[in-house]
Amino acid sequence: PVSDGSNTATTDASGQHPLTGSVQVLFDGEQVRMLDPSFVPLSATVDDGLLAFGDIPAGLGTTAHHVQEGRDWLHAIEPGHGWLTFPTWVSPSYHGATCNGQFANGALLFANGFPGSCDPTNQSQDIIRHEFGHGIHVGGLLGGAFDAAISEGTADYLAATVTGDAAIAPDFLGPGTPLRDLEPDRVYPADFIGGVHTQGLIVGSMLWNLRSDWAASMPDGVERDDALAVRMLHYGPTYPDLAEALLAADDDDGDLANGTPH
Repeated sequence: PVSDGSNTATTDASGQHPLTGSVQVLFDGEQVRMLDPSFVPLSATVDDGLLAFGDIPAGLGTTAHHVQEGRDWLHAIEPGHGWLTFPTWVSPSYHGATCNGQFANGALLFANGFPGSCDPTNQSQDIIRHEFGHGIHVGGLLGGAFDAAISEGTADYLAATVTGDAAIAPDFLGPGTPLRDLEPDRVYPADFIGGVHTQGLIVGSMLWNLRSDWAASMPDGVERDDALAVRMLHYGPTYPDLAEALLAADDDDGDLANGTPH
């Protein structure tokens, strides 16, 4: 929404609007709502009617872009997914000078980074799509329970499949130093160690291996694996019942006894 004090308008898909002169721009769309640290919709006053880079908070454009792309990606896989039934709330500068992104209380929260330690999380496509992946998990649960390790690993996969790179945020901790990497194989229970991000690499590496196998054997293999990952989360699996959730997600006739398509 934009306002010149007397008239209001809504930008079109390309960001254009009919008002001129000094306008107040509210970054509060139907699908993505940009919020300040107090969860108030972000706004900016623009003197020439057009937004310039200096008019908006750091990371706002990047987070808004990748969250909208995430919604479009999910809609193509499952138009009725629960995470799409309401706007995505995003705070692009919630944590100040830290190296963290979070999914909390249904909102995606990002930070400005810390020079010498990490890049801004609000300008990392992988981290933005990772946090959006947690929303896919929570917003799509139809049974089972929310398992943090499964969520972290699947969110890593959902970020990696967009770029086709198994390294999550490849230079986040310095040149050539990714946040995590899905390429090394990990298995349960031998590699179920450390915190939930490390434990999540088990399911993340499994989905990445499957993506590679299916991409080599089917023209739409990547899309099939992406859809499988999204459907798997509906069942709320933990590691002990993950295989069953994957089979159920792949099933096409309600009968696991006769074999799933893959």
